[in-house]
Amino acid sequence: MERPDELRNSLEDPALEEWLARQGEGPIHNPTVLLEDSWPEDELVDELVAALHDRRG
Repeated sequence: MERPDELRNSLEDPALEEWLARQGEGPIHNPTVLLEDSWPEDELVDELVAALHDRRG
């Protein structure tokens, strides 16, 4: 496991900063933007779980 100073150094890596800048996205301030409305509201949770198991094989 990395020590805190090693973790801090890896987060301050210029290559990481460059990669993040190329992504064109900043921090997410509103986590609701991550919500996806892809499951019908009238479907049961059991059906959702079954669908996830089917997709994962």
